[in-house]
Amino acid sequence: MTIEVIEVNAFGHGYCVVHQDDGTSFGQHFHGLPVDDAAAFDAMLADHVDQAVLRNTPLAPKVIAADVMSRIGVKQDRPVKIA
Repeated sequence: MTIEVIEVNAFGHGYCVVHQDDGTSFGQHFHGLPVDDAAAFDAMLADHVDQAVLRNTPLAPKVIAADVMSRIGVKQDRPVKIA
């Protein structure tokens, strides 16, 4: 993954493009990054982008267990608990 900073102003607000390893890319705004320290800027930008990637990554579907699938359409008698 690479991050291309497109714009940043004196307040640490700006825009970057994130190029992912699978060939896709997306734009990401950022706000309040420290512009007076390059190492801190890079670290905070990387953290911000990591969070954006996690938000944009689709969740992997769970595999439904066979014993759960076997319950479809089967009536189950359960006692009623009255408090």
